[in-house]
Formats: sequence, C-alpha cells, structure tokens
Amino acid sequence: MSASHFTIYRLYGGGNWQSIINDFNEGKDEEEHLFIHTNREYRFRNISAYSLYTSVAKTSPNWGATLSELVNDLGEIENIRQSFVLFLKVGDESFAATGGNGYQVLEGVKDYNFGLELLSRLISQNDDVIKRVNDRYFTGNILGGNYQYNRRVTINTEADFNNFFNEIYVALPSDKITKKLGINITTKKKDYRFLAKDSIQLGKAMTLKELDSMLGSVLGLLKAQGYDINPFYRLNDKDHTTDELDMRLVQGFTDYLSGENFNVDFSIIPFYEVYDTHYMKINDDPETTETYETENDIAELFKKHVDLDKEAEDILSIIKNTYLTAKVENNEEAKQTLYEHLDVKVRLDDASYWLMNGNWYKVGRSFIDELNKHFVNKVTTNFDHEFKLNKVHTWPDKESEGDYNFCHNEIASIFVLDKILYRNIEICDLLYVEDDAIYFIHVKDGLSGDVRVLVNQIEDAMRVLQDGLEYDIDTLKEFYESIVQKIKSDNESQTQQSRAAQKFISHFQCS
Repeated sequence: MSASHFTIYRLYGGGNWQSIINDFNEGKDEEEHLFIHTNREYRFRNISAYSLYTSVAKTSPNWGATLSELVNDLGEIENIRQSFVLFLKVGDESFAATGGNGYQVLEGVKDYNFGLELLSRLISQNDDVIKRVNDRYFTGNILGGNYQYNRRVTINTEADFNNFFNEIYVALPSDKITKKLGINITTKKKDYRFLAKDSIQLGKAMTLKELDSMLGSVLGLLKAQGYDINPFYRLNDKDHTTDELDMRLVQGFTDYLSGENFNVDFSIIPFYEVYDTHYMKINDDPETTETYETENDIAELFKKHVDLDKEAEDILSIIKNTYLTAKVENNEEAKQTLYEHLDVKVRLDDASYWLMNGNWYKVGRSFIDELNKHFVNKVTTNFDHEFKLNKVHTWPDKESEGDYNFCHNEIASIFVLDKILYRNIEICDLLYVEDDAIYFIHVKDGLSGDVRVLVNQIEDAMRVLQDGLEYDIDTLKEFYESIVQKIKSDNESQTQQSRAAQKFISHFQCS
C-alpha cells in the first residue's frame, strides 16, 4: 500500500463541502479552480463519506524573462503546482486533508483551535517532548517568534501568562502514536515529529487505512477532557459581543489612520514571511490593487482609496473585504484579509479582548485569578521585604551604569563581571559573596519600556549556570577563561575591567 504525509484540519460546524469549494472558486479564472473527482467504492472503517478536489496551477516566474536576456535557448519557463483538498466525514465531524495550496480553501471554515486542543489530549503538561514553538505575546514590545530548544521542554515550562501558542512542534513518542492515535509503529524509532497548530501533521507517512484509523481515534480524543494550553478563549462568530468589539476596532483604526487620539493597543501586522511581492486590493476591487512593503504602506493605501467619513459598518465591511496577498515566482502563496492582519486590544465591560489573526479572544477569568495568585505567592508572601545587600552602593544620580558597577572594585566581597560574556550572555554585572551564599546581581539603568528584556537576560544567565552545575562543568570553565582573557599584561595600561578580572581570578582559583 502506498503512503503519504497528510495535513489534517477540522471544519468548524461541519459545512457543505461543495459550497466551500464554490466560494473559493468564485471570481477566479477557470484554470485556478478546484474540481471534484469521481469516487471509487473504497471502504473505510471510520470514514463514512469523502470527496476529493484537485487543481493544477501554472505560473511563469519573473526570473525567466530576466535571465532570457542572457541566453538564446532558455525557452518558456513555467512552474506547475498540484493542490488537493480531501474532505472526510467521521461520525458527526468533518475533517479535511490538504496538499499544495489546498489549505487556502479552508480559511474561515476551519477550527483554528483544533491542533492544540488535540495536543492537550495527547501529552500531559509535564511531558518533556516540545522541540519548537511559535507564539504571540499579548503585551510588551515583542510580537512573538519561533523558539527552538536544545533539550526538549514541557508545556508547563514554556506556557506564560502573556503568550499565545500559534503552533507547537513535539517529538511524539511511538507508544503514544500507537495507543492514542491508533497507528501501529513497526520500526524501532522512539518518536516522530508532530506539529500542532490550526491543523495537525504527523511526521510519518500514512496509508489510507492508517489515516482512517487515526481519524477514528482523533474523534474519540476530542470527546475526552483536555486542558487549556492558551489562557485566551476564542469568541464564537455569532456572539453579539463581537459586534461591539468590531465597532471599537473601527474607531481605533480611523484614529490610527488620522493620527488623532492614537491608541497604542492598535497595530497592523504585515506578513511575517518575506515573499517576492506583496499586493493589497481594497474592498476586493481589482482597480485598487497596488504593491506594498510596510505597515505604513498599508495605512497609506487604505487612506488613498477609502473615505474615512463613511459609516462605521461600511468601513468594517471594507476592512473585511480588503485582501493582502503574497506571491513567490508569480504563484500566490498567502492571502488574508486586512481584518486578519490587525492586532487590537479592547477593554469592554471590565473584560479584556484581543483581535488576532481575524479572531476575537477573551482573556479568561482563570488567567486573571492565576495571575493574582502568582503575584501573591511570588511577591507578597515569599519575598523578604527586609532583604538587603548591605555592601552594594546606592546608585548616585547621573552616574553611568558602567561607572556604578566598577565603583564596587574596591569592595573585597563584590566582583565586577560587567560586559564579560559567555557565548554572548552576560552572567551578571556584580557577583556578591557573603558567608556561604553567592548573589548574581543584574544592574539596569531603566528597562527600555519592557521588563521582559531584563527577565530574558536573567533567565539566559540562569540556564548557563544550571548547565554548568548540572550537566557540563566545561561551561563554567569556558566562562572562567573568558574572565582570564580580560586581564592585561604588566606592560599594558590597566583598565577597570582588567583590574576587576584580576581580582576575580586571584580570589577564585580554577583547578
């Protein structure tokens, strides 16, 4: 039996398959349409119905015309991309497997929470199987990004009050694949790649029988109790709260465009990926199609083609019908509405809401309760408010951070390690030795508007120390050597840093 890799989506509310295809095909040239195929009499155990749609897209990349100026025999250059959508009915649920650009058909009809909901039924919060995450931050200056780990981590260690996981990439143990997904693993591999986002992808080629078995298992898992990976809850599209939130969005958008009463909780997020070209089409009108590069370009094009004095409902409609597309070699790789590119936070009736990727999310009550509990435990209860490092100087006004740090060179029990790095990580600014305790002190002259910068610096330093103490003593030896390298020879003029390094080496002898 042949096998293939599948990307699986769950359809929100089921949906009529042919209507979904008709909506996607509408307005496109016939050669871009997806066409249905005639089913064979194939019998599944769990899949009760299926429909396969495919398309063949031909594009001519721009580089062909450019390079033809160099040679005589290049000929016509064409790219051909095959795409498919396989709709599948299992119990009362509808799923879809896609390939190529088939995923574009499912925008607006897929269950955006599917992958992470299923993951919460496959692994526990303490299973150390996570290899990479992609997330977004609710607050702060960092939007989010991709994070890859040297060693596998858990949901509990990576989940934060502030972050929303878009996707989580795990090494799923083979025994879980067999037990929970119903796929018998006959190889000696301990685990397989598994990507959870709005869809699921298993890094194992599956036969149709295995696909059928897995979807039957998935149906059962979705009925089981999971846990919340994200502390944000998506509002149902029919929730009337979204109407009020959308009106607040329009007000924030017009304020943003006019530059008046600008709301810092409103921003436009262009595509993260870099494509060959980006296009913006206002209100689905081909006459308005123009290229753009930046967030400012998007704002200026909208103001150019839209009267901001229109009624709020009309502006909202235009936002939802304005499309941003991205192409590579003249092939459309991504297409989303402007509405899906807006990042907005709104307070309404003492609750916080977040518009992200075209969906409104509510900050859960448990999120606030948990935040309050952690504040009490970590700050109010456990923190010793009388704690003080007596020998550390008070920071004088107008003194630089460097001068402040090096003024401790004369204190025997404090060692200045400012700007001495281990693999671009600063372990601390001041090392304070008192009796049997060692304190690693990080000094910051302001936080640049983001406490996360300081927190990340401290976390990075702690990980280096933990690695050195628990896993690899060479880590600490390498840091020690980086201190040694700051010492100047006797015939060189001594700096504050070289004197600080010499003091440290004189006190701590490395065997």
